[in-house]
Amino acid sequence: MTTSPQLIVITEHHDQHSVLKVLGELDLCSAVDLRRAVGAVLEQHDPQSLAMDLSALTFADCAGLSVLVWTRNCLAERGHELVITGSQPLVRRLLALTGLDAYLGPSVPNGGATRRVAGPPATRTDEGASEAAAL
Repeated sequence: MTTSPQLIVITEHHDQHSVLKVLGELDLCSAVDLRRAVGAVLEQHDPQSLAMDLSALTFADCAGLSVLVWTRNCLAERGHELVITGSQPLVRRLLALTGLDAYLGPSVPNGGATRRVAGPPATRTDEGASEAAAL
């Protein structure tokens, strides 16, 4: 488990799959902590898939989003996948406004999982486009 005053990262490992549960605020001050946690998981376990549970994430800024992009890219280099689950409306809105919702793949609220192969960027769905247009 990695902690900072505003961010907690809890890691779980199940065979070739790892889960990082991110709690608190992911911003310029705490992004390095998530990057370290991801790096440790990749180095020690090299999972085929990494699920990032954002259901307890209360805030994210662009520095925090950059860690998600970095994670996706690291996994893609290995031919592995990133699965984002539990995104709250604030995080989904930020992903839509920056266009990263298409790049990172679908994000499912309330802890549901969507599998996303960390390969070429996903194409934007009508749902994602209408959500972005509504903002």
